[in-house]
Amino acid sequence: MISSRVIYLVRKGRVAESAGLKVIRCGLPFVRRAGIYLKPTTVMVQRFGDLADKNVVDLEPFDIRRLLHGGEIVIDLETDSGYVIVRSGRNTWGVALYLLPGRLLPRFPKGMRQAFE
Repeated sequence: MISSRVIYLVRKGRVAESAGLKVIRCGLPFVRRAGIYLKPTTVMVQRFGDLADKNVVDLEPFDIRRLLHGGEIVIDLETDSGYVIVRSGRNTWGVALYLLPGRLLPRFPKGMRQAFE
C-alpha cells in the first residue's frame, strides 16, 4: 500500500478493503520519501534489520549514545551516500544518514532520542 510519502508492507489478501471498508492506512510503514532518498522506517529496520548484510554500520555503545544525543560521527564506510542501518552488537537501533566524505548523521525518532537524555 502506498500513501503520498510512505510505502507500507501489507500481507497479501489481508487488506480490509475486501470487507467493504474504506482503508486509510494499513500495514507496517516500510520506507518514507525523504528528499532524494527513501528512508527505511525505524520500525521496519528494528524488525528486519538483522537480515541486512549491506549498508550496515556496527558501532560501539559510546558512538550510539553520541548519535542518540544528536551528534554526528566521522567514519569511512564502504558505501555511497544514503541511509545505513545502525547496529551495536546484536541490537539494531535504526538508521543514520551517511554523507560523503565520511559523515554519519543521526536519524532516530524524537521519542527514542528523548528516552536516552
